[in-house]
Amino acid sequence: MLDAKGHVKLADFGVARINDPDAEGEKTRVGAIIGTPSYMSPEQTQGQPIDHRTDLFSAGILFYQLLTGQKPFEGTGWALAKKIIQDDPVWPSTLLEVPPTFDRVVAHALAKEPDRRYATARKFADDLKKLAAGKEPEAPPIAAPR
Repeated sequence: MLDAKGHVKLADFGVARINDPDAEGEKTRVGAIIGTPSYMSPEQTQGQPIDHRTDLFSAGILFYQLLTGQKPFEGTGWALAKKIIQDDPVWPSTLLEVPPTFDRVVAHALAKEPDRRYATARKFADDLKKLAAGKEPEAPPIAAPR
């Protein structure tokens, strides 16, 4: 979406309905899980407390999708949630001719544990700028499979 000044805005209309007084049966209840399932973080899919790092996970999914043309986690229902919670995506360098540094940034953004993700959107953006400039990102090496 674009605002009146032409700035790009992202919106999730499913969540926006929560504040819609006409959507009485749709309002959030304590413990309810809301969001677009394929863009949810592991903690969100499990109904755990969330913070800004959930948004960074979702931004990581969007980056992956823009880069590769596909979502990192596909499926529906519990199968999708299980992939988000347990599986690593197919790394971009195996799908495209991009350096493995792209994999590191994706892995950092899509870390299963919030404490292992980017701490701020600024740090994520800085690494994206470094990728675009062909420089080394701050993202740590990808951990060995669990």
